Amino acid sequence: MSGFTEGARTWQPREMAMVTEYLRERGLLAGSRSRVRLGMPAPVSDLQGVSRADLELLRVWARWADAVVIQPDRVVLLEAKIRPRLGPLEALLLYKRLFLNDPEYQPHWHKPIELRWIYAIEDPLMVGLAQELGIVPELFRPHWLPNYLKLLSARERGAPRSEFLTSRVGE
Repeated sequence: MSGFTEGARTWQPREMAMVTEYLRERGLLAGSRSRVRLGMPAPVSDLQGVSRADLELLRVWARWADAVVIQPDRVVLLEAKIRPRLGPLEALLLYKRLFLNDPEYQPHWHKPIELRWIYAIEDPLMVGLAQELGIVPELFRPHWLPNYLKLLSARERGAPRSEFLTSRVGE
């Protein structure tokens, strides 16, 4: 992986590398696309007469999922985060809505959609919330994770300390 220096660390597309390794190991690489733009520019009524090429240029501003996997029996929308943080669960819910309104994917709208969040550092509160929202959370540690963790400070190598809340999760 190559990258550029940002502060004290070299930035690299680690989460996208994590997605690729995950898809390969789970046998989901076939039928998958990474960094998938979802949704149409709004309002759609303003797009009458816009060429397909111009429409694709407008999609530059669309939101994107880390991966979309089209399988014969289902669609998997995937979001990956190495470190726990807010955002990926909400993103997956939004991606499902955008997928179901994107004409490019209309042939697959009838299939069940699985929302899957993969992470390398576990946060029990986020995992519990994902399950409550119907999102499949999965711990996945890419082969290069130990070397990356050495670059992080001690507080960055774990989830935020919120143990006082964990006893109420799911009540």
